Formats: sequence, C-alpha cells, structure tokens
Amino acid sequence: MIENPKKLLFVRIGAIGDVMQTTEAYRAVKRAYPECVIHYLTGIIPSNLLSCDCDLDKVITVDNISSKNFFSLAKQLREEKYDVVALIGDASIVSG
Repeated sequence: MIENPKKLLFVRIGAIGDVMQTTEAYRAVKRAYPECVIHYLTGIIPSNLLSCDCDLDKVITVDNISSKNFFSLAKQLREEKYDVVALIGDASIVSG
C-alpha cells in the first residue's frame, strides 16, 4: 500500500445501500490524508447521492457497461493515474 496516496479511486457498482455503506471508508481516508484526491465510480442512482458529498472530488457515473463504452471508460480511468484503486465489495485493492 502506498504510504501517502495523492489520488484514489473507490469503485462500487451496486444498490444505493451498498454504496452508502462505503461512505465511512473514503471519509476515513480523507481524514487521514486531507490532501488526497478521491474519486468514486458507481451507477447512476447512487451517483446522485454521492455527488453532494464534499469528501469526494469527483463522482464517475456508469450505466450498463457495454463493449462500446468499456474502452472509453478504461481510457478515462487510465488517464487519471490513480495511486490506489479500491474495488469495494470484493475486498480488492490495486496500487501502483
């Protein structure tokens, strides 16, 4: 794990309740690393709630990922150059 992450992405595609249960995780990161830029990738309905959260710098919304928009999304995420990607729900963390 990176000691002082500069840019982090949380990913949780799911129901509103599933996504809302993750809010404490990114808020804890923000408290520990106030300068860290935090983005969140989620579905349309949860994104409406998350977009009002001042602890998030950006909410990325996806709807029914198809082969057409998958590569566009992958390119967009790659260009962000995240230090850490936290895939919430399957307990995966990717850093690099």
